[in-house]
Amino acid sequence: MSTPSSRIETTDSAYALIQRLLDTLSIGIAGHIACHVTSGSWDSHESLAAAAGATLFYLAGEANGLYRAPDGRIHQSRTSRSEYLQVLVIWGFAVSALLTLAFVFKVSADFSRLAALTWFLAAPTLMVFFRLLLRVVGVELRRRGHGARKVAIIGSTPVGHALGARIKEDPTLGLRLVGFYDDRVAAERHTLADTVAPFLGNATTLVEDAQQGRIDTVYIALPLHAEQRINAILQVLADTTASVHVVAEFSIFRPRHGCWASVGDVPVLRVFETPFSGVGAQVKRLEDVVLSAATLAVLFIPMLIIALLIKLSSRGTVFSIQRRASFDGTVIEGLTFRTRESSGALEPSRQGEGSLPSIRVGRLPLGAFLRNTSLDELPQLLSVLRGDLSIVGPAPFPIAPNDQYGAEIQGYLSRHRVKPGLTGWAQVNVASCDSVENASLRAKHDLDYIRNWRLLWDFQIMLRAMFGAAKRENVA
Repeated sequence: MSTPSSRIETTDSAYALIQRLLDTLSIGIAGHIACHVTSGSWDSHESLAAAAGATLFYLAGEANGLYRAPDGRIHQSRTSRSEYLQVLVIWGFAVSALLTLAFVFKVSADFSRLAALTWFLAAPTLMVFFRLLLRVVGVELRRRGHGARKVAIIGSTPVGHALGARIKEDPTLGLRLVGFYDDRVAAERHTLADTVAPFLGNATTLVEDAQQGRIDTVYIALPLHAEQRINAILQVLADTTASVHVVAEFSIFRPRHGCWASVGDVPVLRVFETPFSGVGAQVKRLEDVVLSAATLAVLFIPMLIIALLIKLSSRGTVFSIQRRASFDGTVIEGLTFRTRESSGALEPSRQGEGSLPSIRVGRLPLGAFLRNTSLDELPQLLSVLRGDLSIVGPAPFPIAPNDQYGAEIQGYLSRHRVKPGLTGWAQVNVASCDSVENASLRAKHDLDYIRNWRLLWDFQIMLRAMFGAAKRENVA
């Protein structure tokens, strides 16, 4: 059995977020070491240089896949040598950028050359040291079962048995095997598979278990010549939030959207995956908390004024609530400022307005202004801070059009592998969602975002949402 040359981790490393923080800490510690070596003092110049160096290194690292694969598929665990070389290259870029900035702003004379050289050498040394330490700690934590993902194998076959046995015997992989599923009768299944994990049912049972959150990852261990069976299983699993990988006995098959990986020495093909698990989810959540909290702090007084004006100019509540489809098939209540006269009915949401029966109720005096400026959406920042929404992600559609599109567009419900967002790649590219064709186009953009997410991309989307033409067209 051949194995892919690049071994890919089976789980998102929970300690990768700590790695980001330790890189920043390494740069700061290196600066203090440099000051100590040269008997200098730490002042505002050193603080500014350390902050600029850490920021440049982080941005360059994110852009070049130091913490995440640049194509957005799955974080690949490179060899230690290649990862450490990448650290040196990215730090070299950050240092070059710092020297350029110091020259442009004519502040290079404020720094000791010996201190600068010591800092430039000590920082990558510390980053490499902490990576070595984290690698050792991470292996030990996974060996003890921390952060293990619940895994199911569909296909009681020899390769499925080999995969299951590998998972059971190596706890450092970070996987916990739940059991096997297979549509075939007992006589046709591989007999040794049941000695590794229990047989739990057919594909229908697997989908039900995945929808109920009992399974995080599914490995399809069927022969590749069983193309029709594999396609049928992929179609039904597309509308679950489980990550789906196809196991193969050779590594020459190259699907268009797949990504080769391995569990130990058993190669698999990752078909459906989300970047927002493990460290990706933590980074995304940190981004949401920081941005929403900062925006709410700045806009608290304007929001209070808007609420008072709505209350004084009309009868009824200040807010409008819409039930919307969300992450993992859950339902959330979207909160916006009310822009129409109260009618006892839920106000249509902007993102799904064209797909719902219109309830035409007179606008409030401030209604048109709030809608045209998107100020009515500001209360949704509270949902972001609470964790129901993200700043950037697929649009949170009302239940009725979401179910309609889910039934008519294959793979549409895969959008729910991540939290919905106030804005997103689909919203800034497709102005409206008033037809199945536009909904399908939006879904393609959403899935592209999910597959290829990068932190810097979120900021680009936010800028387009605030200043791009699509924002104005998106107003109902």
